[in-house]
Amino acid sequence: MEYVINILTAAVAFCAVIGPAVFIHEFGHFLFAKKFGVKVYSFSIGFGPKICSWTRNGTEYRLSWIPLGG
Repeated sequence: MEYVINILTAAVAFCAVIGPAVFIHEFGHFLFAKKFGVKVYSFSIGFGPKICSWTRNGTEYRLSWIPLGG
């Protein structure tokens, strides 16, 4: 049982570190595109099934379950 808890703890820690790094990376793409007048249809943190989303100024912002990309 301790092994399972260690694996789950490591997975949560990994996501806690990689999630913000992915956000910063993807936000850089987003800002660069906006600065040069490129229409951004969606900005997503994560992939897979979406947790939530909203639309503002023609851009869909979404948060998805797997925080390893955008």
